[in-house]
Amino acid sequence: MNEIGNALAAELDRLGATDIRFAHGSKHPRIHFTWNGEEHYRAFAGTPRNAGDAIHETLRDLRHQLGLVKTKKRVGDRRRRRLKPIAAPIRVVDCHVPERPDPMAPLRRHPQFAAAQAWALDQAWRALFIARALGQGYVPVMAGGRAQVTA
Repeated sequence: MNEIGNALAAELDRLGATDIRFAHGSKHPRIHFTWNGEEHYRAFAGTPRNAGDAIHETLRDLRHQLGLVKTKKRVGDRRRRRLKPIAAPIRVVDCHVPERPDPMAPLRRHPQFAAAQAWALDQAWRALFIARALGQGYVPVMAGGRAQVTA
């Protein structure tokens, strides 16, 4: 067995576990043992990246599994941050923001803009009359200065 398996077997023997045997699981090797009259097993890495850390972490997990170490509560209520009271009330400042000038104002005064609007309105009315004559329920919509026929 590898270094981790040997360390697990030595630790279990030191703790008084009986019937210690190795088996191969689906992906990782396992060590089976009897502890306080109950069957247990522990899977471990067959090829550790860093043998020193892997052995230490595997032995730590084994002690937690057997209940030899008092564990920290990992699930449940967590400490909530205390909200500090606001020292002073928040002042609301009235900021008058002037209206922005209309960016289309110069174009609206241009003679071609008025002509294009009239042409688009004329096209929209023509589309409405044609749709009604054909018995379709289309309604023209003015959008952005251009006539659109929508369903």
